[in-house]
Amino acid sequence: MTGSKAYQYAHGIFEREFPLAFEILDAKGIVYYELTSILELVEPLICGLDENDTDLRTELIQLISDYLQQDESSLLLIRK
Repeated sequence: MTGSKAYQYAHGIFEREFPLAFEILDAKGIVYYELTSILELVEPLICGLDENDTDLRTELIQLISDYLQQDESSLLLIRK
């Protein structure tokens, strides 16, 4: 999975699994920036995999959670 397909996949997971964080970042106009940064971190993981890979989904959810926790002001945005 590469390019726009990877972005769309990550976008969907981010929006579904972290709705409050997604809404806040979307309102600030920085969802694209944040997802691009996340995709740079997982590029080696995503290459060659498809969206039906459950391990990829789990890893991406964990990575997004870790990414949001890096910034202490984002702690309130983590999914419950």
